[in-house]
Amino acid sequence: MVLEACENRPLILVDRGPWYRWALKRVGLEYKHETFGGRSPIEQWYSQFKARVKRFWKRFSYRSTLGSIKRWCVGGLQCIIYFWRCLKLTMSFFTYKILKYLYFAFDMPEKMLKLDLKDRKILYELDLNCRNSNAQIGKKVGLGRDVVGYRIKKLEDEGVIKNYWAVIDTFRLGYNVFRVYINFQYLTSDKKKEIIQYFVDYDKSWAVISSTSEIDLAVIVWVKDIFDFYQFWEKTLDIYEDYFAKYAISIYIQGDAFLKNYLFPEINKSDNLFYSIKCGGTPFDFDEIDYKILNEIAVNARIPLIDLAEKFNISSQTVNYRIKNLEKSGVIKAFRVDIDLSKIGLQRFKPNIYLKNHKIKMQIYNYLKDKPYLEYMNLTIGWADLEPEFVLKDFNELLKILDEINTKFSGVIKKQTFFIAEKVHKLRCLPELHFN
Repeated sequence: MVLEACENRPLILVDRGPWYRWALKRVGLEYKHETFGGRSPIEQWYSQFKARVKRFWKRFSYRSTLGSIKRWCVGGLQCIIYFWRCLKLTMSFFTYKILKYLYFAFDMPEKMLKLDLKDRKILYELDLNCRNSNAQIGKKVGLGRDVVGYRIKKLEDEGVIKNYWAVIDTFRLGYNVFRVYINFQYLTSDKKKEIIQYFVDYDKSWAVISSTSEIDLAVIVWVKDIFDFYQFWEKTLDIYEDYFAKYAISIYIQGDAFLKNYLFPEINKSDNLFYSIKCGGTPFDFDEIDYKILNEIAVNARIPLIDLAEKFNISSQTVNYRIKNLEKSGVIKAFRVDIDLSKIGLQRFKPNIYLKNHKIKMQIYNYLKDKPYLEYMNLTIGWADLEPEFVLKDFNELLKILDEINTKFSGVIKKQTFFIAEKVHKLRCLPELHFN
């Protein structure tokens, strides 16, 4: 499967071990005998690595608690990653990324909360419309208003619910969305922090995310005037180009959001599409009050009408009318809940699917759209043909799904890669605007 995804055939350097030649001939790979040369630093590194693992094993207590085992594993992986950073030569880039993934996998919270069916139904209903009252949610899940309120408060206190947010279609406000993917080079930790802060401070940045994958940093920005973005990017390169090994800019075309059916993996549902956001269309004519309301509910979608009215010195009826009008015009797509997936034993993965023939795109889309693990489907120009986002238990489940896709659509997929978000430095659902 790995060789089928390779665009070129590798040349393998081997020593005198006869088993190498037999195995490589069997899979049709070219090999070359080399006692020293290019193989030498790799074997030197692994000899030191084995020595460190041996010392680690001798010191490890078989009576350790689960928490102690995790701390040992995290510490060991940190040492390996630091050692690779010092050498910069020997471990393959892919191996380094896998080690980083393992580090973050081991470093997940020890206590995973097990939600009962009622809690999962409440989360599901909150995601459909978190501005619904506790009484309205109670009717849907079969609980009283006070019980729903108690359970929501408990989910908030336990960190399962992070916040409530409004989905705002910024295309309707006259913005396009560009994404910049960056790989770093010659970078110190202080310089990396400086570059990240530079993008965080940019008033048109939507998201700034460090990634454990084929890229190091993803920056998503709103663009109203392409020439303004050009000037911003030229300025960025003037300051930081020496630290960018490479970068790519893609244009966001369409995003489809799907219902949180991963909360009910035991139930197979169809018609899972929640809403769709597409570029183009006539911009909505909004004023300062509209913007202030959007800016508030973007990060606190359950805020009561009366609180918004007091904050902006207008009546609650006016606030309600404006929110309804923003929904009717398609500026507000939904009122949702933000769930900390790690608290319930789940993770978000973003595969990238590159096709040999783009005409197969909709076939794969239709295959995935009814899967309970599909949360988003992104369509872009300038990156992968399909960019789904999955909510899964672990990395092994991701590999299994990617293998299933590759098997079902054999011969049409050029390659598959994936993103794992390491840290979200900024996530703002609305550009910063200033009215006269």
